Amino acid sequence: MRLIWFTLLCLSLAAPAVNAAAQTKPRVINVTTDSAPDWIPSEELEAEALSTLDRYFGAIDKGHDLSMWNLSTGGFKSLTTFAEFQSSRKTMRGNLGRLEKLSVLKITWSKDPARAPAKGIYAAIDISARFSKTKRHCGYVILFKANPTDPFSIARIENNYFTDKVAKKIAKDQ
Repeated sequence: MRLIWFTLLCLSLAAPAVNAAAQTKPRVINVTTDSAPDWIPSEELEAEALSTLDRYFGAIDKGHDLSMWNLSTGGFKSLTTFAEFQSSRKTMRGNLGRLEKLSVLKITWSKDPARAPAKGIYAAIDISARFSKTKRHCGYVILFKANPTDPFSIARIENNYFTDKVAKKIAKDQ
């Protein structure tokens, strides 16, 4: 009788864990075909990449242009001056407004890809976002780390959006 009670107690305690596991989204890992053979990004590496993304969008929202600049790779910085970068971020913030929601749609990983400018780990993060003035934002951020001990840096950013004002005009005209 005690064995049956113990078994039932164990089953009743295990049930919530099984249900919780069924409700959690499985981790999806996308790795490019030209990545180092058999390499898989760890959960810690993914968390680090997402933390870098959060720091970047937090800096956008707060107007901390120097923080964003300092998160960038040398290659990214070579494409523009800090003054030009700062001016474009100010314009973008004026168009977007405050960040309301950021969604990560997909992360594509690569380690030491053949056609990349440098060996290392790359994370291409596809995003969509809602801002107070712009409900239609999508793009991607490519993060890079040359060595496992280095932090991620921003190698490339692609922002695509149109303001709510433009969306209303398109709806009216169409």
